[in-house]
Amino acid sequence: MNLAELKTSHYRSQLRAALEAAYARHGDLDYRALFTACTDRGEQLWREVLVPELGAERAAAFDKALWRVRMRPETSIPWPMGFGYAFGAACHALAGGRGESRAYAATTAGLANFLVGLFDYLLDKHPREFGTLGELVSDDALRRYTLDRDLSTFVVDSAQTLAAGLVALYRLYLQRCHHQLGDANDAPMARAWSNALRQVHDAERQSVTWRISKVPPTAAMIEQSETPGVYAYWMIAVVACLDAGEEGLRRMEPFARRLIRFMRLVDTVVDIEDDIRNDLWGGAVARIALEAHNQQDADRIVREITEECVQLLDVLQGEVASLYWDAGDAFSLADILWAFVWTGAGGQIPGWRDKGLEAIERERSAAATASD
Repeated sequence: MNLAELKTSHYRSQLRAALEAAYARHGDLDYRALFTACTDRGEQLWREVLVPELGAERAAAFDKALWRVRMRPETSIPWPMGFGYAFGAACHALAGGRGESRAYAATTAGLANFLVGLFDYLLDKHPREFGTLGELVSDDALRRYTLDRDLSTFVVDSAQTLAAGLVALYRLYLQRCHHQLGDANDAPMARAWSNALRQVHDAERQSVTWRISKVPPTAAMIEQSETPGVYAYWMIAVVACLDAGEEGLRRMEPFARRLIRFMRLVDTVVDIEDDIRNDLWGGAVARIALEAHNQQDADRIVREITEECVQLLDVLQGEVASLYWDAGDAFSLADILWAFVWTGAGGQIPGWRDKGLEAIERERSAAATASD
């Protein structure tokens, strides 16, 4: 069918409505309190845990460099840190990891989540700031960093402030993973992590921007267009359970795979309108182009994807519903993961009209300034 004639504006709202009906606690959650807590904690992890490990002077230079690429450190760091921590804590708990090591593992997962997003953003949008980083993450180099624990060659010119800051953070991430593994530098879990990290960078190098106007759709596009993100989240899941062993990884894997697929399917529906407008083949767009002959067919395909999302969500919300970031929270890890995905799908905070998360950040920043 002619994609230019496809009506797509209703897909996002239909998806959200189906997901909201499927998530039993949706109407009862205080989203403002949840997101405020998560961003506050994400910032606290950065300022009180990671900055001391990174070094205050280097962290300050990195913060300043982020502004050059239109990233506000006070929001661009806590947000992915918050989601990554919740995802990591859930994975660690399901793997049977020791409770006393959960915060450390989840913090590393939060850092990994921030890193993969920043790495991808600089590579795609600001290649000059990215510098020579691409040459430092070859398969052989990554094996040295992960299995041999040799970081001697993982450096860039300090004059490249943002790239140098990213390398410093990446080194910190590697060192924290080494700490979680202990002395077992060539153990099965070390190899699982090394393989997962190399898959992330292989997928990044091999990713292709398929233009609708240039390349005909193929069945492979349905999955391959989402591969980099799938590998990235799997790497974060592995990182969260490095101290839980192979058996722990096997226990955790079904949950992580379900959540990753759920997020991928939600994103591919949410992106339909933008993908067509931007002349890009996304997973759902490719499937529509291959299978649909008219609007009714396209609507059916999106309903089928939505139904799978609902089925996955039904299982996911129970798997970590009894797990909490903080014992005193009114929201579970399941609620946090749900809220981040729901907001990514365009969900707005009840009672806040269309102000959304930017308003949360403005109010939080204003409150912090007033208390100084």
